[in-house]
Amino acid sequence: MEIIRSQDGTPIAAWHSGVGAPLLLVHGTTGDHTGWTPVRAALERHFTVWTLDRRGRGSSGDATAYALERECEDIAAVMDAATAYVLGRAKEVRRPAVVLDIDETSLSNWDNLKADDFGFIEGGTCSLQEKMPCGFSDWIDRAIAPPIEPTLKFFNSLRAKDVTVNIAVFFITGRRDKQRQATLWNLDRAGFNGWAGLATRPDNQHGSIVPFKSGERDKVAEKYTILANIGDQDSDLEDLKGKSAECSFKLPNPYYFIP
Repeated sequence: MEIIRSQDGTPIAAWHSGVGAPLLLVHGTTGDHTGWTPVRAALERHFTVWTLDRRGRGSSGDATAYALERECEDIAAVMDAATAYVLGRAKEVRRPAVVLDIDETSLSNWDNLKADDFGFIEGGTCSLQEKMPCGFSDWIDRAIAPPIEPTLKFFNSLRAKDVTVNIAVFFITGRRDKQRQATLWNLDRAGFNGWAGLATRPDNQHGSIVPFKSGERDKVAEKYTILANIGDQDSDLEDLKGKSAECSFKLPNPYYFIP
């Protein structure tokens, strides 16, 4: 175990083992790093696996009072690590690329979650009026979700004028084909401009999201070298036909789980 000091000075306990590209695993709200024990040995054969105890859990310390801003700082720390890896590696590979999830990775649904008291209401309108529910489909159609700022910073770092290599960015999302146009508008409004592709899920496809996302990443990997795959769910990162990305980064999401 090693102790890493977070931005506010809180001691964060971390562990790492294995060989290969770094893979950061972040546990859920009520767990600690030991939740990854059943899968760790298998991952260590392909990655240098990093686990941690989130603030206030396990061997990590905590601030005097909980604040959502501290969780945002954790996301920023992960994205800073992703930026350093991608920019350092891009010149060494052919046709470098990055894959990003959308919800709770690139765009924030906080207003929707808060309106629904952190439940999930798919249908109905979303007026964002006090004490009124917000249907998730209507929320998406409004195309007003703000960016996850550390992810937007990461995206803009790849597009900066002093970056001499063209790094293609692909979005792969569980949002449906019928929500594609609203998603395009939202990405543009949020400041994500100049990306290479967007994959939305067929309207009639159900069950686990893993086959869709894994298959779409495989399509990208046929033409590009995916340096980083970034998402907030395990299902954003799972590959069914072998590793598609050199490095995977999982952002903390204390709100929900998608299989």
